[in-house]
Amino acid sequence: MSSRTQGLIWYGIVEREPAEDTAALLGMTREDVTYGTDAALQQLTRACLRTRLTASEDPDSPDFGRLIEEAVRPDSPRDSADLHTHMTHCPHCTTAYEVLAALRDAPSTALAEGLLP
Repeated sequence: MSSRTQGLIWYGIVEREPAEDTAALLGMTREDVTYGTDAALQQLTRACLRTRLTASEDPDSPDFGRLIEEAVRPDSPRDSADLHTHMTHCPHCTTAYEVLAALRDAPSTALAEGLLP
């Protein structure tokens, strides 16, 4: 993840700095911050999902990535019986689902909690 992406996530989401301040801190324009912060969070979300799926020893886990993404969509989540069945025995997919849901519902809290032991 680039330092720009990390900066957008840290200042724009965790610290909740105003766009003008984030732009000044990162050497960007206000528009870069306004339009880049959501994209940076999406990039982090995809990286978290990828990491969880590749850590699983279950060969079926990678096939559930798209279902997890669909299940945590902010606008109209799609429930999947197959995903829920798989999650009953796959802690990696369960954790991926929980992390993505937390990033969707309360990104600043989820990120801050992820940094603290």
